[in-house]
Amino acid sequence: RKIETSSGKSVGVGGGESDGGGGSEGGSSEGGGDGGEPEPPRGAGSEAGEGMAVSRRREIRESVREAFIRSYDKYISEAFPAAELRPLPMRDGRCEGGEFVLVNITGVTLVDTLDTLALMGNASEFRRAVAMVSEHYGEAGFDFDVTVSVFEATIRILGGLLSAHLLAESPNRRLYPHRPNGAVADGPVVKALDGNDDEFYDGSLLPLARDLAERMMPAFDTPTGMPYGSVNLRRGVSANETTVASLAGAGSLSLEFMLMSELSDDPSYGCAARKALVALYEHRAENGLVGKHIDIESGDWVEATAGIGSTADSFYEYMAKTHLVFGDNELWSMFSELVSSIDAHTKFGPWYVDVDLGSGLCSRPVFDSLQGFWPG
Repeated sequence: RKIETSSGKSVGVGGGESDGGGGSEGGSSEGGGDGGEPEPPRGAGSEAGEGMAVSRRREIRESVREAFIRSYDKYISEAFPAAELRPLPMRDGRCEGGEFVLVNITGVTLVDTLDTLALMGNASEFRRAVAMVSEHYGEAGFDFDVTVSVFEATIRILGGLLSAHLLAESPNRRLYPHRPNGAVADGPVVKALDGNDDEFYDGSLLPLARDLAERMMPAFDTPTGMPYGSVNLRRGVSANETTVASLAGAGSLSLEFMLMSELSDDPSYGCAARKALVALYEHRAENGLVGKHIDIESGDWVEATAGIGSTADSFYEYMAKTHLVFGDNELWSMFSELVSSIDAHTKFGPWYVDVDLGSGLCSRPVFDSLQGFWPG
């Protein structure tokens, strides 16, 4: 899909049309979202037809919405701005907040939730949450003396800010009121889904995203271009930081960093992440496989095990999706070669296993949950 922003850019993203409500309004979520009762998904079948009945699909959809609302409301009322909500143990009948160790930045759950509010069609709560995020980080941005996982901070915070920025700017989503292209400042206004006509988006999420991306850039300063796994947001990479990175951690940054370049007109972010992705591919073995952990300085595989599951999965996902979003045909060719090698050496019947990088012999005949994204 393409999202057309108010600035005229057209950027490819995933996701479908708004599917109803969700989220709270001042801590109260009754009544769902702002967009009215949505129709069941297309192709959902009928009460007597093939597949799951429409009524059952609606029941499941509402149970998901209710679960989200319950947990979101609890986070906002009892944990924010902590990084996460800890339902147990409760104190005085209340939950408490805690740190998300891999990111360790306050507010991360709210940032990671913005796009869910948007996809559920709750325009009023989306706007309130965006304002909370902007106020929480303020002009200082991410000037925290904390060390974060580059991978986790990228997919959760950088990705959360960028996707929410695009959704906020999208005239089709109608999360904010907007003026049609060419309209003067006091011209006609297209109202948001909930009828609001005066809370215009100020673009505040994009500078926050760029600030975070800039603070993670020192991680890419390596002989191979593959990034360190962690970086301190104020001090850069620690002298004691390990030089070992996972395939997924070093190779799952291209979507967010290339989008950052697209929206900022600064190619440095995307170039760094893409270079890392290509470098991992170029260190493949003679049989076309790549390992699971690599030394980012020497380029030697530390874990010479190949597979599509844990610590490797999103490397393949990002290579394909970067092509789909940005039209990078070179990455698609690389991905196709990798798929051929994976099928030739790790597929046994309908299952995929881990194999030795050199010999291609099975080293771990286990199917883990992170392999579930791969069609077999």
